[in-house]
Amino acid sequence: MSRGYLNRPEQTAKAYTKNPFDNAPGYDRVYRTGDIVRYLTDGNVQFVGRRDGQVKIRGFRIELTEIEEVIRQFDGIKDVTAAAFDDESGGKYIAAYVVSDNTVDIDRLNTFIAETKPPYMVPAVIMQIDAIPLTQNQKVNKRALPKPEKKAEVMIAPENDVQQRIFDCIKQAVGHDNFGITTDIYYAGLTSVSAIRLNVLLAKEFDVVIKTGDLKQNPTVVQLEKFLAGASKSQINEKQEVYPLINTQAGVFIDCTANMGTTVYNLPYLFKLDPKVDLERLKNAVDRTVEAHSYLKVQLFMDEDGEIRQRRNDDLPYHTEIITGMDKSALVRPFGLFNEPLFRFEIYITHDGSYLFMDLHHLIADGTSFNVILSDINRAYEGEEPKGEKYTAYDAALDNERLAKTDAYTKAEEYFKSIFDGCGGNTDFYPDRCGTQSKAGNLCVVSDMIDRNDVKRICEKYGVTENVFFLGAFGAMLARYHFDDKSVFTTVYHGRNDARLSESVGMFVKTLPVICRTNGSAAEYFTALQNELMGMMDN
Repeated sequence: MSRGYLNRPEQTAKAYTKNPFDNAPGYDRVYRTGDIVRYLTDGNVQFVGRRDGQVKIRGFRIELTEIEEVIRQFDGIKDVTAAAFDDESGGKYIAAYVVSDNTVDIDRLNTFIAETKPPYMVPAVIMQIDAIPLTQNQKVNKRALPKPEKKAEVMIAPENDVQQRIFDCIKQAVGHDNFGITTDIYYAGLTSVSAIRLNVLLAKEFDVVIKTGDLKQNPTVVQLEKFLAGASKSQINEKQEVYPLINTQAGVFIDCTANMGTTVYNLPYLFKLDPKVDLERLKNAVDRTVEAHSYLKVQLFMDEDGEIRQRRNDDLPYHTEIITGMDKSALVRPFGLFNEPLFRFEIYITHDGSYLFMDLHHLIADGTSFNVILSDINRAYEGEEPKGEKYTAYDAALDNERLAKTDAYTKAEEYFKSIFDGCGGNTDFYPDRCGTQSKAGNLCVVSDMIDRNDVKRICEKYGVTENVFFLGAFGAMLARYHFDDKSVFTTVYHGRNDARLSESVGMFVKTLPVICRTNGSAAEYFTALQNELMGMMDN
């Protein structure tokens, strides 16, 4: 049931009307979707079109006016209109009609659109015509537009077993099979989120090392086939007693030593258990999960050179305690940093029920690690074997140390230097002047609460994730209060762009700078921000 538009009574009154079909409580009104339909003689309802310019392409809602707005910015374009047509292979495609005094370079125009729009918003057909046909009311006469001359894309089916396996992985990631082995997977609907899933699927299917940047450089089945043939196989390092810290761990450790006894880096979770849970069975499931993820038992120490290292301690005996009574205020306790376990699993029996308490130090775990651990506890409780991981945080630490000595590190360092060009060092801030006009471009920061569905709609419109939307909104707000057309701040991400880490327990979170340049349209702003974040994750 829908309650209407938040804080927009005029839009609610426009979109809702009295329900002529039902007068039951709670059903006194209906929502006008904007779809135009008609009854057929057989009683079925036929969809005719939309009252607005909204269409759905490859599962994404698109406003045709957004595409028209971008095309109008291309050199020499005098007029434009866009329309959606049914594709013979199913679904819809976009056709754009442009008017110009000179011959329009269609390839250049497509490239221009792709700079600020996601692939699925680039028209499948662009036709140059003498004038946009109009009705007597001076509206675009869609029926008078020439039929789009769409070149049928050759959907080449997989030609061998490897291509079929790659095709099936992409099909799982994008949710359809309407593409061929030469189709750009991003034009087939792959997003930044589904790309991560595809990464994991391909890595598991072919047992190779693959990162998100590899998909961008090899965006078709044919290209991926060649890449996977030469990709390095996932290799497990021989076990050793001592390992280095990764960069993020080193940063956390330094902060912990500066604030000894702190619980800032504790990651505590307290779960109230269903009365049906067998506590002994749960205790056994937790113990088996700890054994499956040997990295939990790691201990830190200082070597003879004064370097902080990780010591492997797989044989450390561990048994989860079942404790009667619980003082919630005393659950979260500091961890000893040296030569002690950096995790706690405890089961409590109290007068109001039983609880599972989990507390891990951020040096050895992150949010994704908890998902992995809980999944394995559930699996073990049901009598299955915990999955564990083939590629552990120990392996990641060794590979991180090796990569730091290669060209990959140098290139990444150069990349981050380049993105800070022009950022400057002005840190002035004027909170008392926030009511005056700012230079935050065409973006408007709204302080009212927004509806979750509205956020999803905006994300679909611009082809970005919710993470990018909220980072963009925050960056625009900072720019506005800073009286500038850009803002710089930091965020974190899971750091698991290597598919082998998808089910590993460890601390892989990385800090990323976010540079928001607001002197453009909302579409340009969000697209540029998403591309920037993806580039930083790849580096």
